[in-house]
Amino acid sequence: MKNQGLYLNVRTREELIYDGPVKSISSFNDKGVFDVLPQHANFISLIKKFLAFRDQGGQKREIRLNSAIMRVYQGKVNVFLGVKR
Repeated sequence: MKNQGLYLNVRTREELIYDGPVKSISSFNDKGVFDVLPQHANFISLIKKFLAFRDQGGQKREIRLNSAIMRVYQGKVNVFLGVKR
């Protein structure tokens, strides 16, 4: 695997919210709070409440949300906000 980091892309239908490398990601789904770290298994999940991440500078950022879809695939994490349940 070339890149063992994480790359995060967060968007709504209308706008790009964040696009860049991150150190870690945390969120909440029906099973509770979970973290995504480099080399995480591929998966897809409906998330709610929040999306928190640390950028490459170590700064913690948080996006409050009602519901979204998170897809983790080969170190790339796509989050689509505004998804209706």
